[in-house]
Amino acid sequence: ATRSLPVKHPEVAGLPAPVAEITETPCKYGLHATMKPPFRLAEGQERLAEVLAERGLASVTAAEVAGAAGVAIGTFYNHFSSVDVFVDAVAHDLGRGIEIGNDTLTDIEHDPACRVAIGALQLLQMAEVAPASAAAFAALVAALPDFRARVRGIVSGAINDGVTAGRFDALPGEAATNAVLGTALQSIRSRLLGETEADDAIEVVRLVLRLLGTDPAEIETIIEPHPAAVP
Repeated sequence: ATRSLPVKHPEVAGLPAPVAEITETPCKYGLHATMKPPFRLAEGQERLAEVLAERGLASVTAAEVAGAAGVAIGTFYNHFSSVDVFVDAVAHDLGRGIEIGNDTLTDIEHDPACRVAIGALQLLQMAEVAPASAAAFAALVAALPDFRARVRGIVSGAINDGVTAGRFDALPGEAATNAVLGTALQSIRSRLLGETEADDAIEVVRLVLRLLGTDPAEIETIIEPHPAAVP
């Protein structure tokens, strides 16, 4: 497929929202896709997440994604040269949206403990406002090493900032990163399956802060200003 200008995706609280239908001329983000309206990216993302969870990356087919998006397989190939390019495009947009949210949060919130709390709430919020994106995010973290490393880098950097500032007692490194990311991912999956409620996100953030060794007396002070981050 010929590469042209990438597509603009709306964001919610710095995180990518699913696009029900793209109808404007391609313009702004996404390095891989040549998007020609209409293409229902949200439905394609949702099917991608389902197949990844059920059968793994090698089982994703263009026919399944095209069918879920409501387009013919030929239309899919007008937008993406292969399934791998589609997967890369979804991973790119999800990763970029999270990086933008993280950068924005760093600019406006100077307490690293508060940044972790808000960032975790925003990530969990994705399961509420953009379930297809949340499902794709969880599946791609498991399936794509490069995407997983990108996400782990953001989590690790946030933990390191908190340790350096004396806000966390946990030792920075693989164990702390695994604990935080694993907790967030499992919480997203549980919410998508209907096993938990939106309000449970606050308790997940309390758990994350405890895992990082935050002073128990300060946890409520950190969380209290930010409950609206999750609807």
